[in-house]
Amino acid sequence: MWQFKSIEEAVIEGVKSIATNCIKSGTVRKLIYTGTVLSSSPLKDDGSDYKNFIDETCWTPLHLPLTALHKEYVGSKTLAEKELSMSYGNGGIEVVSLAVGLVGGDALLSYIPVSVASLIAQVKDDEAIHESLKFVEDICGKIPLVHVDDVCEAHIFCAENPSIKGRFLLANSYASSAEISNYYLQNYPEFNLKEKYLEGPRREIKWASAKLIDEGFVYKHDLKMILDDSIKCARRIGDLNVTDIVFFKLKEFIGIRWVLILVKEWEQVHVTVLTKGFCSDVFVNTNLINFYANQGGVEQTRHVLMI
Repeated sequence: MWQFKSIEEAVIEGVKSIATNCIKSGTVRKLIYTGTVLSSSPLKDDGSDYKNFIDETCWTPLHLPLTALHKEYVGSKTLAEKELSMSYGNGGIEVVSLAVGLVGGDALLSYIPVSVASLIAQVKDDEAIHESLKFVEDICGKIPLVHVDDVCEAHIFCAENPSIKGRFLLANSYASSAEISNYYLQNYPEFNLKEKYLEGPRREIKWASAKLIDEGFVYKHDLKMILDDSIKCARRIGDLNVTDIVFFKLKEFIGIRWVLILVKEWEQVHVTVLTKGFCSDVFVNTNLINFYANQGGVEQTRHVLMI
């Protein structure tokens, strides 16, 4: 039988139970709580505007006009972290609270993690999932980002460092959804991002959290690496398969030439070359010949030479 009045109450009691049992055990010296940066909104208490910075002193106001689901999630995460930090952080056990940003990068999974899916939603033109990215942006002013490898390293760092305790924001990039979209547009033109993703609010909010860095932690992945590895993850799993060949014009020092981007199987590329009328393009044919020759496809190579 459900004994709690709300999700928030259940989550708080769960956190209290874990902390209490850690103390009772007599063997646990440090409790590392993995929270979310959604508990650290720079919104002012009345929700009317943002502060000009975001750091560990920020707590998300609990009276924001959110949907029931979002309100339960943000409320339970914020209240649980406050309970742990304020009730158990000053005695009995050392408490480290890591408010983790939106996690990107490649992962050893057979499916796309939800956070990565939201990071590449613009690329797939998935408006429903993109709304979750916008939600993070609306709560946090911009989107705090961190690579999954840095998340793992930070937990190990905090566990092995006996002097660390307190609350830390775990993120090293702070970008708007429009900035993320424009990065994809510039570096992955084959996805043809729609213009609706390229504009958005421009909020002058400074990422002012440096507590973890001051303790000696070093982030190894910047924004570019986070986004590139998220694309890599989606491609590896098959969530971004592109079966067509994409041609785009690249301005060089002299003139403009067609550049071939090979995105999947060369046989499909060959078919597209034939159907799109690029048979006479020396650059295209040279790449096809190189591929078939390296794969031992003598007959296919001859066919390219004959077209």
